[in-house]
Amino acid sequence: MLVTLSERKFAEQIRALKNIQDTVEEINDRCQVYANELFEFLRKNHGVSCTGMISQSGQMGTFQFQLAPIYDEQSRADRISGLAMLAPNSVSVEESDLPALCLNQITRVALEDAWFQICGPLQKCLPGEIPQLLENAALRAMRTNDLIAATPETHEDGYQFWLQRVGKKDPGTDRRKREQAEQAEIAKIEAARHASYEQFRSGGE
Repeated sequence: MLVTLSERKFAEQIRALKNIQDTVEEINDRCQVYANELFEFLRKNHGVSCTGMISQSGQMGTFQFQLAPIYDEQSRADRISGLAMLAPNSVSVEESDLPALCLNQITRVALEDAWFQICGPLQKCLPGEIPQLLENAALRAMRTNDLIAATPETHEDGYQFWLQRVGKKDPGTDRRKREQAEQAEIAKIEAARHASYEQFRSGGE
């Protein structure tokens, strides 16, 4: 995830979190110390880890953050609240963030498959907007993927790949096995019947 921080907003957030009365200039003098403390807290308690600065423009800096995967709704809330503690000017969700923001595996795969078509609103948003934006994106992704799946020559291969990714068993496997066994038995009977007929034609030789 890309997180853009404003020097002013970040300093004001540090003042509130640390409960200090320092001016923005005084906080900026020790900004690296305060930032390291906050980043370590977020890593340990919220699964939100800073991996470095990507770019800086004036008083705005963009940082790369990595979010730990989630296992329930509470862990997702932890990730989002951790991001909010940074008081970011904006965040941009990346495809690699989906395991940390989307609990349902089927929905996550749908989002991944249609990512470039649906990711626009998830760029330059705020942490608190992420759940609703993801829900909206999932609805668009389902429609997009339905159109892709409607192509007959690619549907079956795509369906099998989808089943593997979401960890589901093909519900048609057992039926196909039965049909294959029935066809093999029919072929065996037809072969025996044909052999008997040929023997009859040749006079039993």
